[in-house]
Amino acid sequence: SGKDYKESITIQAFTRSRKIVVELLEDARNAAISKRNGIEAYVPNFDNWALSKRIAARPLSSVVLDGTIADDIKADMKLFLESRDWYESVGVPYRRGYFLHGPSGSGKSSVALALASELGLKICVLPLGGPGMADDRLASIMNEVPSGSIVLFEDIDCAGKATASREKNE
Repeated sequence: SGKDYKESITIQAFTRSRKIVVELLEDARNAAISKRNGIEAYVPNFDNWALSKRIAARPLSSVVLDGTIADDIKADMKLFLESRDWYESVGVPYRRGYFLHGPSGSGKSSVALALASELGLKICVLPLGGPGMADDRLASIMNEVPSGSIVLFEDIDCAGKATASREKNE
């Protein structure tokens, strides 16, 4: 018949720790998300990362940048991704950073998503202006970045403002 049905599931765990049930539900959610197509997008979850959703892949050609900037960044990233052994052999941390700047809506996040799409990488979105984003939490989260990921720092212009305004009012 034409009625809408809702399913419900009841989970009983004979334990004193909620952690087991939470981990079970997170694993089930992550498994369901990972079966979809697109780029895996992660968000901070306490001092770790949680798979948030899959974002539709986007070709780099769909992002408008001056000249050959997009292709230059992609070529540099490919070279970096192929150079892990060299970084390890000379003892240099295997990291690469790019600073994209421009007004809101100018496509900075789109560039990161397109690069992740083209290179088969995950994307970790880190809002620096969020509540509770102190140095120790940032360091902890950065130590747990999933391998094969681009970390996209959002609201970098807001970083430290909340702390500075709290200190000013004290």
